[in-house]
Amino acid sequence: MFKRGVRHCKRCHNRVVSNVDFCPFCGKTLLPVYQRLWFWLIVVILLGSGMFLFVFNNLPEPRTDPPEPARPISILVLGPDGPVEGASIKDLSQGTTVAVDGLEITVTGISEGPVDSNGRPLQALSIVFVNTGDRPENIYSTQWRLQDIDGQLIDTYPGSTISEEVDEGNFVVRELPAGGEFAGVLYFACDDPVSVVFQPGPLVYDEDLFVTWRIPPPAEAPEP
Repeated sequence: MFKRGVRHCKRCHNRVVSNVDFCPFCGKTLLPVYQRLWFWLIVVILLGSGMFLFVFNNLPEPRTDPPEPARPISILVLGPDGPVEGASIKDLSQGTTVAVDGLEITVTGISEGPVDSNGRPLQALSIVFVNTGDRPENIYSTQWRLQDIDGQLIDTYPGSTISEEVDEGNFVVRELPAGGEFAGVLYFACDDPVSVVFQPGPLVYDEDLFVTWRIPPPAEAPEP
């Protein structure tokens, strides 16, 4: 037969067996502090408060300085004597140079290019870039398109599928250092191009800021 322990109730001082949770005489709880519900509630509250303070104190400081304003784009048509004030950037003739911030761009011509892997002839657009600024400038092939006779805009042709006759000037993206010059060639699968369309910045979507050069129709063969 097992012998049960005996303890005294701290409130009424009566002898109570040790395996009961409450004093049968006065009703006082006999559980130790670490087994009481209020004890664990306090522990949870303290731990939660500590975690909150730790996270709050380690949050990054909010920026108080105003965001840097977007740099406005300056587009000028250049003539023999410098910028042509009030000149339109639409329907320019080939060979006309425009200055987009510190980058001078000249469409020098368009001609029949190589044949792609499917035997389709491509149009080769020749462009000269001169960086007159004091910092490098990126040029992207995605900023260039051809407009066909039906008004559709044609993107550049993927250079990886052009035959071995591809000119080394073909590019996707190129960094032009300050003072640098680059003659690029872009290819288009466009049968009847009427104009070249240049988007002056990758994030510029206002078509009023797009620069266009007209493509003269091919000269008709003289009658015999």
